[in-house]
Amino acid sequence: MITVVNLARKLLIVSLFASCALFLSPATTSAASTIAACDIPGSSESSVCKDQNSASKDSNPIIGIIKTAINVVSFMAGAAAVIAILISSIKFMTANGDQNSISSAKKTLVFAAVGIIVVLIAQSIVAFALRGI
Repeated sequence: MITVVNLARKLLIVSLFASCALFLSPATTSAASTIAACDIPGSSESSVCKDQNSASKDSNPIIGIIKTAINVVSFMAGAAAVIAILISSIKFMTANGDQNSISSAKKTLVFAAVGIIVVLIAQSIVAFALRGI
C-alpha cells in the first residue's frame, strides 16, 4: 500500500532527476554553427542555407524579441513550477499525518501542475499568433 509519504518521496526523487536531466541535457546545434557552415563556398545551394537566408531577410526583429521574451518567461515559469513541486513533496514528507499540512501540499502540487499547463497553452497560442505575421 502506497502512503502519502512514500508517494511524496517518489515524487521528490522523480522531480530531482527530471530537473537534473533538464540542466544536464546536451546542447543542440547552435545557429552560429549553421551560419558558419553556410559561409563555405558552394554550400549556399543547400536547403538549410536557402531557408536561413530567406528567413534572415524577411524576419522582423520585433518578432524575434517577442519570441525570446516568451522563451525566457516560459523557462522561468517552468523552473518555478519544478521548485513548487519540490516544495510540495517536502510538505508531504513533513506533514506527519496533519490534515492541514497535507491539504496545503496538495494545493501547492495542483497549482504547480495548473501553472505548467497554463504556460504551455500560452506559449502555443503565442506561437500560433506569431506564425500568421
